[in-house]
Amino acid sequence: MATLYNDRFFVVIDILTEKPLDVIVYDPIAIPPKKGEIVMGTLIPLGGGLFFPIVDFYHFDYEAREAMASCLHHHYDEYLKNSTIQEAFIHVLSVMLQIESIIFIDNQEKSPSK
Repeated sequence: MATLYNDRFFVVIDILTEKPLDVIVYDPIAIPPKKGEIVMGTLIPLGGGLFFPIVDFYHFDYEAREAMASCLHHHYDEYLKNSTIQEAFIHVLSVMLQIESIIFIDNQEKSPSK
């Protein structure tokens, strides 16, 4: 989840470790995360506790953030019992994408048709 200082420098919380990471984004066309949004990406250390993404973040649907955050640790802990960290990550990512899809479809069905 992200907390913004500005569009190019912000703090993210690693959902699995719950540690804050200072992130700077150099790509001028990258979309900055909204406050509280769940994003996913690969971060490279710059030194001095600062990180940068190697590509733009994947932005999960903002409406799905609460449902995703409420069950992420449960699924991660369950998969980690019988899998490697990498396998657990892939399983959890799959679950999070499924949750995102369900919420997106549900919101589309609830919205008035045009």
